[in-house]
Order: sequence, then C-alpha cells, then structure tokens
Amino acid sequence: MPLSEKVRIEIFIPDPSDVAYRDLLKELATELSYAFGGCTQVPASGQYRSLDGAIFTDKITILFSDASLLWDRDRLAIAQYVG
Repeated sequence: MPLSEKVRIEIFIPDPSDVAYRDLLKELATELSYAFGGCTQVPASGQYRSLDGAIFTDKITILFSDASLLWDRDRLAIAQYVG
C-alpha cells in the first residue's frame, strides 16, 4: 500500500490544573476536529528554560491532527490557517 502525504498540525499546551487551560484544550480540539476531521490528545512531559537559565519539567498535552493536504500545493492555505 503506498504512503499518503499528509500535513500534521501540532499544538503543545501546558497542562496545569487551571480550568482556563482545560477549556482552551477543549476549544482547540474542537477546532481541529471541525477543520481536519479529528484530532488526538497525548499527555506528555516537557522541559523549558526560564529567563534565568534554570531548567524546569512541566506537564503538557500534545494536540495533533493529520490533514489530507499536500504541502507543495497547500502550504499557503496552511500558513494562513495557523498564522
């Protein structure tokens, strides 16, 4: 079976216990599902460096959707969507 070309839209969202982040995650998941037919949420951990150089570990959620688009043909539309 041949591979099909797809474009993956990924959003990395902090995962604190704040309700606003849960609401944002739900809204973004709904948007990706509406725009691209579905999405996947993956809980993960990440790291970031603060302005003073300290490294912190943080819980995140990765939200992604694979869109049946061709990068060479559709990159302008993709840039407008995510921009």
